[in-house]
Amino acid sequence: MYPGIPELEKYAITSDDLFSLDRDPGKTLVIGGGYIAVECAGFLRGLGKEVVMINRSSFLRVMDNDMSFRIVDDMETQGTQVMTNTVPKAVKKLGENHFEVTLKTGDKESKVEVNTILVAIGRDAQPEKLNLSNAGIEFANNLKIVGRSNEKERTSIDNIYAIGDVLKDVPELMPVAQKSGKLLAHRISARLSGELSEQEILDKFTTDYSFIPTTVFSPTEYSFVGLNEQEAIKKFGEENIEVYHREVTPL
Repeated sequence: MYPGIPELEKYAITSDDLFSLDRDPGKTLVIGGGYIAVECAGFLRGLGKEVVMINRSSFLRVMDNDMSFRIVDDMETQGTQVMTNTVPKAVKKLGENHFEVTLKTGDKESKVEVNTILVAIGRDAQPEKLNLSNAGIEFANNLKIVGRSNEKERTSIDNIYAIGDVLKDVPELMPVAQKSGKLLAHRISARLSGELSEQEILDKFTTDYSFIPTTVFSPTEYSFVGLNEQEAIKKFGEENIEVYHREVTPL
């Protein structure tokens, strides 16, 4: 996806394009605040490139606030210029692989000159292009497919299923989609065989989206599983949450 500026679609690259560049990316503006944006900014800086990293809000919001702060603070220490609450407003081409980008932070505008603009604000499955509503499939207002409460991959139409990022309230992680696809195949097969009851099938072959382990390969690598601290407080109340910190130095 692009932030709605025509020049960005013309001049910017994505994280996919970064790995097939036939030139040195040079000074790079990274737009986005998720896993991919932070990881790309991290290894570009590790290669010695100047990096400016911007996002419309904070970075790594799906993680504990304390952990995301530590990751970004470490990147700043290593020389990455980090700008929160910042969005691109305009792009001007100054020459071959030389761009001037106008940035807006609150009410203030600034300009930065870079050699590469990398957009990593997410991907859009665009299921509406398949005209699925004609088949009676229910969509949420964010254009994600609505699954059933007891079987998320099953749409409002019995024999039509959906897997991965296209589904509402499902983690946007490729290995999770891969696993849920395998379990879905087992469910369909078990229903055809008739050897198990419907409840036994659901109990045995349904993806549990509650405890998904995930890692961000930023310069300070971080993994977590389950709820982050903010989600835990929202679900159980701050008075019922205990947080422990332990720091170690890797050998």
